[in-house]
Amino acid sequence: MKLISYNIHVGMDEFRRFTLFQLIKYLKEQDADIICLQEVLYYQFNLMKLLLKMDGIFGLHVNNKKVKFGICILSKIKIIESNHFLLTSKKEQRGMLSINSTDLLIINTHLGLDSDERKLQISEILDFAKGKCDNIIICGDFNEKNINLFSYNDIAKYLSKDMKPTFNKHRIDYIFMSKNIKPKYYEVDEVFYSDHFPIIVEI
Repeated sequence: MKLISYNIHVGMDEFRRFTLFQLIKYLKEQDADIICLQEVLYYQFNLMKLLLKMDGIFGLHVNNKKVKFGICILSKIKIIESNHFLLTSKKEQRGMLSINSTDLLIINTHLGLDSDERKLQISEILDFAKGKCDNIIICGDFNEKNINLFSYNDIAKYLSKDMKPTFNKHRIDYIFMSKNIKPKYYEVDEVFYSDHFPIIVEI
């Protein structure tokens, strides 16, 4: 299975140039089974579902007259069961989105900008995942360096690829997996369609 986690910065690069269609083309070429995205506008989610021909779910975090904004998961296989809940947030609302099958739970998240806020949000995610499944993947933009989820492997460290930055010379985007999952591949792809780089894993 091939999975991508990617903060797409609402389809703009670091200079705020519109890159959505280049980004969609890139994702299509990657041909991943699961795509977990952060900083997605609702219309972009619907467009990607259509153009990538994938099933998907959207987690709405900001909803006002100007914008519908959040995270999403796209899947080649039809999504049967999913969950979305809002995490405790001080400023901009953050949340967690999950899909699960009989033998795998995938969680996508985008954490807040405050350190204490992030600790609580991580605790809420781990509480949700506890006892759900033997095989769990937790991925997303954690907005912090040197994150450890001690009951999970950080795939970058597991495969000795943890020196590669994902955002502005820092590694703040992660893919964690249950320790019984043995990943085959991890890469941070230096493409410039967002202010973050995508993470690609294969298990």
